[in-house]
Amino acid sequence: MNNMEKELSSEINLYRQKLQKELKGKSFEFLGSGGLGFVFLTEYNGKKAAVKIYTDMSDFLTLPFQKEKINLKQIKHQNLMEVYHVRPSGLIISEYCGEVSLEARTKNPKNKFLLEQNLIAYWDILKTVQHLISQNLIHGDLKIENIFFKAHKNQPK
Repeated sequence: MNNMEKELSSEINLYRQKLQKELKGKSFEFLGSGGLGFVFLTEYNGKKAAVKIYTDMSDFLTLPFQKEKINLKQIKHQNLMEVYHVRPSGLIISEYCGEVSLEARTKNPKNKFLLEQNLIAYWDILKTVQHLISQNLIHGDLKIENIFFKAHKNQPK
């Protein structure tokens, strides 16, 4: 258990229990937390999946995709996380995008990638942002902590 998990253990357990009630028969491994909720790893339709549970329903209900009635499941691109299901209870179930964030990859000397690989990844990110703009969409929380790579792959999500 890392320091963040120790500090948040009672909250993590509370939200893990909520998930277990809503998605019966599943196990949930804590992945991380942000300003709006917690993220857990689980299985969904036979695939690894990430489940974000919002800690405040008013935050969930005022998200731009909620206010503008955008169906996240219809937004497709090879470098965008695939959304499997959005539940009105404040859950977003999506593709599990990987173990390594762009932040960890660029700041941690153990995650050595060649300059050429990093430039290709950054180019892919820019093309993805261009795709969103062409669809009149904006990410809204694009930062290096929210871009992930599967181990040993150079495809950002």
